[in-house]
Amino acid sequence: MKYLLSIACNTLKIDFSRRGTWISVLVLPLIFTLVIGVTSSGLGMGGDTRIPIALVDQDGGPLSKAFTDTLGKSEEVVYVAVDEPTSMEYLQNMTVVMVIILPPGFSQNLQNGNGSTITMHYFEMNNLAIAAREAIQPAIARVTSAVLSAQLSLSEGESLRPFTDEAERQAYFERGLALAEEQSDLDPIQVDLVMAGEQVRNNPIMGFKTASPGQLVTWLLFTLMSGSVILVSERKDGTLSRMMASPAPRWAIMGGKLLGRLTLGMLQASVLILFGQFALGVEWGGDPLALVLLTICFGLSATSLGLLISTLSRSEQQASTLSLMGMFLLAPLGGAWFPLEITPRAFQQAVQVFPTTWAMNAYLDLILRGGTLADITLACITLLGFAAVFFIAGLWRFRFE
Repeated sequence: MKYLLSIACNTLKIDFSRRGTWISVLVLPLIFTLVIGVTSSGLGMGGDTRIPIALVDQDGGPLSKAFTDTLGKSEEVVYVAVDEPTSMEYLQNMTVVMVIILPPGFSQNLQNGNGSTITMHYFEMNNLAIAAREAIQPAIARVTSAVLSAQLSLSEGESLRPFTDEAERQAYFERGLALAEEQSDLDPIQVDLVMAGEQVRNNPIMGFKTASPGQLVTWLLFTLMSGSVILVSERKDGTLSRMMASPAPRWAIMGGKLLGRLTLGMLQASVLILFGQFALGVEWGGDPLALVLLTICFGLSATSLGLLISTLSRSEQQASTLSLMGMFLLAPLGGAWFPLEITPRAFQQAVQVFPTTWAMNAYLDLILRGGTLADITLACITLLGFAAVFFIAGLWRFRFE
């Protein structure tokens, strides 16, 4: 074990002695993340970076107004109030990612304690729509709490003194509604989710929430695959052969080289995640363990792929070219450069053979949907499977001389 750690530390020391390492591993990824995030933000309603949705208020009552007022304060979504035909046109044209319909009688049904249903229309597999669905939950919860509190107040008031007419009863309820601030776990508002069919266009809004994980996948893939260049160089100049004369076993030599490169990638990933979290406002999820494990699993698959590339390359230039080609193919095809939901369903199924697809989807699960370790377990296992296949193939082909 001491040989493995010693070789890994020496590999890191050599990497950071090169000026190009600092630029390609730390500087360029931050610049690209910032530039792509800025250019892909604010492409929707008036430059607003929030997720655009359409709201159809067919009720016009006090509770629908309370819902829309709360929604208007959201930092995640921005709504435009339109009629139903216009909202569906907006959805098909991808001017908005979701349509919310408040039905007639919404306020009256809630006031009478009968509950009510709001309908959401969105395209399946649209990550922004899923994020919007999560973002409106606070509005639903706030209205729900106000309704329950106002209903309780109305019931108590009516038991003490009956109301003279319906207008007085309504006025009492609305006063109670205005004063209600307590929260409740009960939910008289039900949500009816309706898939809008096949998506034909993409909503252009991405911003930092997708640019940050996309650039993380891209640069981590490139950095770890580029370890193939070092392995080819050391094999050609005889460094690996000379190391064979040392007491270190072969597995420690190879493991140390790969561990050093993986550690470099994890350092790069940490910088990009922290930069996204604190400089760009990207919430990388509420499960740090899931984030760490996912990054390690993806790192292992990319590092093992770099080992395989080194066995297919006869020169440093060839290894560098293959690494670049791998990045330019695997990153975009895996959804790191554009959302996969804009592509045909057949394409989305076909790219499941790439580790970048699994990594990108899992990162978006954590960022956009508040996923936990349980939600990305399958992705982690799949990435480890990729790592095992690449590593075994690379180790079988690898030659020290």
